[in-house]
Amino acid sequence: MAQFTLYNKHSAPPSSDSTRVDCEHVPLCSINDVQLRFLVPDDLTEDKGILPDSMGRSADVGYILSLGVHRSHRRNGIGSLLLDALMNHLTTAERHSVKAIFLHTLTTNQPAIFFYEKRRFTLHSFLPYYYNIRGKGKDGFTYVNYINGGHPPWTLLDHIKHYASKVRHTSSLCAWVAGRVQQVVRWFYHKLLTRFNFIE
Repeated sequence: MAQFTLYNKHSAPPSSDSTRVDCEHVPLCSINDVQLRFLVPDDLTEDKGILPDSMGRSADVGYILSLGVHRSHRRNGIGSLLLDALMNHLTTAERHSVKAIFLHTLTTNQPAIFFYEKRRFTLHSFLPYYYNIRGKGKDGFTYVNYINGGHPPWTLLDHIKHYASKVRHTSSLCAWVAGRVQQVVRWFYHKLLTRFNFIE
């Protein structure tokens, strides 16, 4: 049975001497030999900028530390099965507080990048020299999938688009109100003229 960890983005990291972190068991059908490690305190600082503070202190973030399939068993749908099981579990009503799930991958790992992008993960950030492989620094990417109504923090461009749509909506609303006011004034003017017999 595979395990993964959910953590609240505002909670304090577990102490280094803790032997257990809150874990959820995710059923993976017929796959019995999946091993994932628990989060360590250093992992908990990696979610900066994934969710906006406006999502509240109760918003949770999931992290895929590792998802791999042995080379001899690839292209059999096992990776998709693992990811689908996790996503199905996180999008239930009981897990609605989980607003995003993120992961890291090497910038040169094209099969992984293709795999995650095909499954609605989007590039979040570039991490220069994030990995240390055989003594050499390698660049990484952070990928994020927003679920259960989660969304990324707004950029300046998002704010401009938002307020532009408000102005556009307000101007169309003003035009509609002005048109209705004109109709009411015409109707009232017509009634007034009819009442005093200026028109028949």
